[in-house]
Amino acid sequence: MVAGDRKERIWLTSAGGFSWLFVARAPNVFKVCRVFVASLVFVSSQQSFAADHALSCCADLDQRIAKLEALSARNGKRGVEVKVSGSVNHAILAWDDGVSRDSAMVTNDNDNSTATVEGQTEAIGGGWSVGFVFDLDILNAGSGELSQSTPGRIASIEAGEVSVWVKNEQLGQLTVGLTSAKGSSGGANEADLSRTEVAGYVGITDIGGAFFLSRAGAGESSGLTNVTWDRLIDSLDQPDGTIIAYNSPEFAGFSVSALWGVNDDWNIGLGYTNDAIGPFSFVARAAVNEDVEVQKDTSRAERTVSGSVALLHVPAGLSIAVAGGSRNYIGATTFNDGRFGTPESPYFGYLKAGWRAELLSTGETAFYAEYGRFRNFLSQDADVETVAGLAGLDSTVVCAGAGAACLISASDATVWGAGVVQHLDQTGVQLYLGYRHVDPSVRLSDNQGAPVGPVPLKSFETLIGGLLIEF
Repeated sequence: MVAGDRKERIWLTSAGGFSWLFVARAPNVFKVCRVFVASLVFVSSQQSFAADHALSCCADLDQRIAKLEALSARNGKRGVEVKVSGSVNHAILAWDDGVSRDSAMVTNDNDNSTATVEGQTEAIGGGWSVGFVFDLDILNAGSGELSQSTPGRIASIEAGEVSVWVKNEQLGQLTVGLTSAKGSSGGANEADLSRTEVAGYVGITDIGGAFFLSRAGAGESSGLTNVTWDRLIDSLDQPDGTIIAYNSPEFAGFSVSALWGVNDDWNIGLGYTNDAIGPFSFVARAAVNEDVEVQKDTSRAERTVSGSVALLHVPAGLSIAVAGGSRNYIGATTFNDGRFGTPESPYFGYLKAGWRAELLSTGETAFYAEYGRFRNFLSQDADVETVAGLAGLDSTVVCAGAGAACLISASDATVWGAGVVQHLDQTGVQLYLGYRHVDPSVRLSDNQGAPVGPVPLKSFETLIGGLLIEF
């Protein structure tokens, strides 16, 4: 959306017995709400129309499927099965940074628009098979990359995964290439049975993470800082990149994963899944990893421990998910005051409650509420420019003497939100709406360790509503 443009364009079209409402621009948060509600109304109202006309419109369904199969992707070698899949996920993101309000069309980074080609050989003896994954993330102003300084379209295509693998039914799978320690089951911090991840999950910075914090105050010290929200909030995701990864088969619900990558980065993970504990389903994951980071001309390692559990009472549809993690620095770095030391260990906690119910015949409606706390991800190792931006000072004044801002002594971000996802289960479509509020807190100290005072920062709000189609 271009600043100052308050026009909106609306299209209504019917396909497959459903009516869809598309909005090209939305000037404020309330437009997003109206789009979501209107979409649900149109979907519900067209069900009877779809039933009456199903036979007439789909009488030649078998012939159409046969034609599609004749045109489907073929491979040049026999014995190799190729599968093409993907998703399209577009949304309207509205935000309020305490200084200005605006909205834009985005790709929802909670679950990117993707195009994936997977290949797998038939069994080659002894339970062995070989395959590949080629996955592209298609971003049109990603919700985690958009900011106040880049409000326009940021179109890009990124390689999400390019890898080959060898698998044995009894021994597990070895993957080599551009991939992630998450594997196919998701990250160690992402256990969630609410079916609402597209609207909100532990990866807070996937929506609004690149936006700049706003400083309260008067004169030149007010307005946007040079610090983005993803420096204050980190859910301690597992490493990815060009790596070698191993994933074991499941044994009584348990699975093990291991990874080794460039710079001697490594990750070890453990997972457990049980869908039949009486009326409950249960998922638990944990991981420890080490990442080598170069900062201020020094090399140090970051050792991270993270985990999550999720529990669903299937008959009632009630779920709860808890995640947390901490990072310890191995090695020291130089602070702004000239001291050589190790920063405080950052950590986070996240809680999510959900309710799933068949309120519409088209599929499950899933509600959620979330709360998170992120501590000391911005700490003593912050550079001079960061301290100056937060304090509203010129960088030449930082660490000038007693009483002058020099170091970040502590930081904190409190997150809460809520949302709803409407599943259209027969079509692989999800309509969603998610709200989130973030309150920041940053404290500074001088070169003697004496407190300078808290930084007057404003809260940040986002509202995202959109449509995910999987194919």
